[in-house]
Amino acid sequence: MIKLNDTPIERYELPGKGPVFVKREDLCCPDPGPPFSKIRGIYQGIAKLRDQGIEITGYSETKVSMASWGVAWACQQLGGIRLISFVPNYKTGLPPLLAAHRERWEALGGMTRLTKPNRGQIIHNRGKTELKREFGTKAVMLPMGLPFNETLEATAGQVLLAEPWSYGSVTVAVGSGVICSGVLRGIAQKGVHAPVYGIAIRHYDHPQKKRQQILERAGLFGGLLFPGFDFKFVNTNYEYLDFIEQDQPFPCNKYYDAKAWQWLVDNYDSLEKPILFWNIGSSPLGT
Repeated sequence: MIKLNDTPIERYELPGKGPVFVKREDLCCPDPGPPFSKIRGIYQGIAKLRDQGIEITGYSETKVSMASWGVAWACQQLGGIRLISFVPNYKTGLPPLLAAHRERWEALGGMTRLTKPNRGQIIHNRGKTELKREFGTKAVMLPMGLPFNETLEATAGQVLLAEPWSYGSVTVAVGSGVICSGVLRGIAQKGVHAPVYGIAIRHYDHPQKKRQQILERAGLFGGLLFPGFDFKFVNTNYEYLDFIEQDQPFPCNKYYDAKAWQWLVDNYDSLEKPILFWNIGSSPLGT
């Protein structure tokens, strides 16, 4: 198996405030793979599927996700398995970022199947039916958000390297919540106090339900596994496709991590110091 990069922690100064330490998980994957940390579990998860005899993976892609890019890269690295990405066929054409991501996954051998626009879960179900009809047991539709347990374990491993308990608090963006769950799992495995703030990249109608999902995926129940365990889920008013226009002092995904970074900047004075910011990915391709 290919070894993905252990990533550094870098110090950045917020003007008029103080330092923030950034875990640069956007650097974990070599080019031409995508600059986001979920690739750790994607690679291992795809390897397991290939070894089980799966030849085709499917995914329901969104306008800003790098998931199909990551799956295509893993498939190319491993060989013997390919991606079909199901993409809404918008009347106005693909948005520029999605079109750019499509170029990347197709360059890596991934295939694109344009389909009637609808909600992601409906496209997922439609793709699952098509794959079963065409490829039978040789194909599988990957779950939305790619919640591989391998991602949690790999992230927990990075937590043990980063030692977030030596910081006052940890801040991480929450989309699917998979990386946040991995951070929590790593801290729980160490059994130490490290307050974690999970910042939603989109508004959740049921924030307590999302918080519980993150904790359960991490293997925690109610956040009370050991004394001093502290996880705060911070809901926001962002929509999924909202983005942050301000520049950040390091490569940062403007649809994901930049929202958590902006919350950190706005709430710096009230956070426990020193602060560790867990950067999941960067905005690729100049977008």
